[in-house]
Amino acid sequence: DRDKSEFEVLQQGVKLNTEKIAALLQLFRPAAVQKIESISINETIGKVLRFFEGQKTAVNFKKIFSDTPLNLACNKTEFSMIIYNLLKNAIQSIRGKGISAGEIVISTKIENKHFVIEIEDNGIGIDKAKTETIFDLGYTTKPDGTGVGLYFVKKTIENHYDGRIRVSSQKGKGAVFIIEIPVAINYVLRADDLWS
Repeated sequence: DRDKSEFEVLQQGVKLNTEKIAALLQLFRPAAVQKIESISINETIGKVLRFFEGQKTAVNFKKIFSDTPLNLACNKTEFSMIIYNLLKNAIQSIRGKGISAGEIVISTKIENKHFVIEIEDNGIGIDKAKTETIFDLGYTTKPDGTGVGLYFVKKTIENHYDGRIRVSSQKGKGAVFIIEIPVAINYVLRADDLWS
């Protein structure tokens, strides 16, 4: 019933926020204590999406997932937080534009021996001059922002997945964040490099 459904969404939200704190704390942990497992990229992204869909964000989410299974060895909580941060930022960008027809397109594929994840929004966009700065520790445009989210995303992708993240954007025309992770990668445990 409806009450049960709303409770489950709330419960999932509490769980995800708890996991977010855990993921941030993980940046300070010795790498050896992190739990590594094989996950389905599509399924994991889908779970994070369901959390946001349950929040009635007034944003339309469109999935274009690879038909080929995309399995990645990683820390599941950490990977979920990468997606969570990017989706949260996309939603905030759409709200900042004040449009009623907000849309976020999430796509996954294998290209040139890399897992490629793209998250595209039709929000306020980013000044071209700031497309690198946004990944700096402490950078934020929000009054209540911490400037940790995108830094966490970039450092984790680079140091744990040997991958990279880039953004393509124009002010007022939305943005697309592109993650590329080598298919052959084994999870790289270099937590000591995260803050260097």
